[in-house]
Amino acid sequence: MFASSVPPSSLRAVYAERNLCVSLAVKLALSLGLQAGIGLDPSEPDPLWKHVAFIDLPSGQVSWHIHADELPNFKGVPLYSRPFDGHSTEEKYRRVADPKLSPEWTL
Repeated sequence: MFASSVPPSSLRAVYAERNLCVSLAVKLALSLGLQAGIGLDPSEPDPLWKHVAFIDLPSGQVSWHIHADELPNFKGVPLYSRPFDGHSTEEKYRRVADPKLSPEWTL
């Protein structure tokens, strides 16, 4: 499923850790009044990876596929009904790193 030299169990652990951070980001976004939630990717062939966490940042939509085992970390997160905007991974991280998102008090 993954093209990587990392053993699958190690890669799975990395995704689990990343997705825990994504759940925090989604919850923080919601607390700030941003649109965020869990949607489904109908084109994802693996049913365990069909869930997607979305956040609508001021710089644009960002999203991450979430393994079904990690959905309990998203308890209370609403469903996301907006369509995927087609962003690439590179565009997602440009949006995340947008300097306009930094608060004025950053170091």
